Amino acid sequence: FPHHENEIAQSQCLLDTPFVNLWLHSEHLIVEGQKMSKSLGNFYTLRDVLDKKCSPEAVRYTLLATHYRQNLNFTFPRVRESLKAVNRLRELSRRLEEVPPSQTGAQPEPPHGAVEAALDDDLNIAGALGAVFGWAKELFSRIDDRDLSYKAARMSLKALRRYDDILGVIFFSPEVEAQQDIEALIKEREKARKAHNWKKADAIREKLLARGILLEDTPTGTVWKKG
Repeated sequence: FPHHENEIAQSQCLLDTPFVNLWLHSEHLIVEGQKMSKSLGNFYTLRDVLDKKCSPEAVRYTLLATHYRQNLNFTFPRVRESLKAVNRLRELSRRLEEVPPSQTGAQPEPPHGAVEAALDDDLNIAGALGAVFGWAKELFSRIDDRDLSYKAARMSLKALRRYDDILGVIFFSPEVEAQQDIEALIKEREKARKAHNWKKADAIREKLLARGILLEDTPTGTVWKKG
């Protein structure tokens, strides 16, 4: 007192709306194992981080993934690992969307109970994320084996959106145009392959690779994911 009370008052005067419903103070944010300091040159604003081409979603995931009672050691390798985690969940969303209505198979239940129990345990976000990624691993395996029913795929998508109401990283940015562009290039590459124009097909693969898009040719067609 009165530091946070002043922050709340300033915010409400500026925005003319309540700042938050609940105020929770986390442990300290450190950088590369050291306290942030302008003299050390390790003081970053959010704009500094974004200017270094860090994804906003990856930064958000990095901040969320550490329990509020622990110091958060911010490093750029950690942000890159967070981006891999975010992309993994986005890839799951895309793969679930691709399950055809005619497909039958298993119907694994989403881990609602485990996620809620973890969050009820002093906001144990690591436990909640562990449950989500364990479930995601099973879904990927069943999708690869074509052993996931269409009904289960739609239920899983609904669950993924429910979890993202907490995380705010999977469906954070509209990527429709980018996805359409990628899929158009993949179709163009497929035409080139059918015409035995391997040079053009390889050029398209390299073009997508430069954008961080990895292609995998399967018996049922080409699938893509972010590297």
